[in-house]
Amino acid sequence: MPLFEFLEDYRYTFAQTKIIQASMRKVYLLVLFMMCIAASFPVYAKMLSTTCVEVITPVTMHKTNEDSSLNHKVPKRDPFELSCYLVGNANTIFLSANKVVSVEVEIENLTTGDYASYYDQISTTTLLLPLSGTSYYRISVTLSDGVNFYGEFDL
Repeated sequence: MPLFEFLEDYRYTFAQTKIIQASMRKVYLLVLFMMCIAASFPVYAKMLSTTCVEVITPVTMHKTNEDSSLNHKVPKRDPFELSCYLVGNANTIFLSANKVVSVEVEIENLTTGDYASYYDQISTTTLLLPLSGTSYYRISVTLSDGVNFYGEFDL
């Protein structure tokens, strides 16, 4: 009998060590996998920082002069402000304003003569407009009340 009990204890211990070894292998693989993921984060962040560097350039928008003899109104308390930014790598124009207003946006490529016209509302959220390629552009924004803004930029 004592030999039989010893074998049973040995078999039980052996089974436990096999279970522990199998579970430890899984834990080791999981830890190794997590270390690989953690090691890849700096590489991925560096890759993003080098590929996503975009040149954001403000475009100065000029208001066309109106004949002041025809306009006898009190100046507005909250004047209209139009912001225009150019993202060079994405070939995109970002337009935003401090008020919600309907506009007609005309973009003319002065190098090739291409022309695009957009009718939309701009507000504090950004309106994105695509550009066709690298050239010299003129953007004209006409508000619903007839006020014109224009700007020129090189992409």
